[in-house]
Amino acid sequence: MNVDITILIIVFIIGFFARLLSNLAGGGAGLIEAPLLLMLGVPPKITVATRKFSAIGGHGIAAYQFHKFKKIDWKIAIILAAITVIATIIGANILIAINEELIKNLIAIMMLVALPFTFFKKSFGMKRKIVSKSKEISGYVINFFIFILDSFVGVGGGLLSSLSIIIFMGLTYLEINAIRRITGLTLAIVSSIIFTYYGLIDWMIGLFLMMGGILGGYLGANIAIKKGSALVKIVFTIVVILSVAKLLFL
Repeated sequence: MNVDITILIIVFIIGFFARLLSNLAGGGAGLIEAPLLLMLGVPPKITVATRKFSAIGGHGIAAYQFHKFKKIDWKIAIILAAITVIATIIGANILIAINEELIKNLIAIMMLVALPFTFFKKSFGMKRKIVSKSKEISGYVINFFIFILDSFVGVGGGLLSSLSIIIFMGLTYLEINAIRRITGLTLAIVSSIIFTYYGLIDWMIGLFLMMGGILGGYLGANIAIKKGSALVKIVFTIVVILSVAKLLFL
């Protein structure tokens, strides 16, 4: 795809705001990047593949910042990253047998079901909770399937993963945000290798999207670290509401 400098500047700005939002909310970059790239004329498959490649930058810089300030629970992060590798290989190669819109609607409905927790339980995602081993294992299993969906749907997976980790693993919003950078980086690297093999990445678009994402990811991670779970919860709730509206009604 041949693009002029104006389009590339727009792509850079898209990447900046998408990763800024994602690192404040624990997900949601796809809600900005995917529709805008499609509006710019990038084909759907190229959009998904190029977004995954560009995410390496934003997730990478944010992961470094969260690690620097010791916000990552590496035990959980490593297990989820290993699960992500397997799930991404399956998701990136799977032949989708059901309607993609149905999948997106199911994701939106699941987020809608989980959303009341953020309103009715003030402590939801604010303090670390001890959970049973069986509940924790359930969280890993659920995230395995979420990561598969995220590999080929590309919208809503990060937010849904964050909600499931709070519910089943007892982590805070800030801890989840940090861990999501590790799983997101893993998913981005593995899927990019596969998509490169199939020639689905637009490298110029991807590089400018990545450069914007690195700047936005750095800023977003630092704001989240300084402000803590309270801010992340507010931004997360807003993004989930907008996600549900977009997936169900737009």
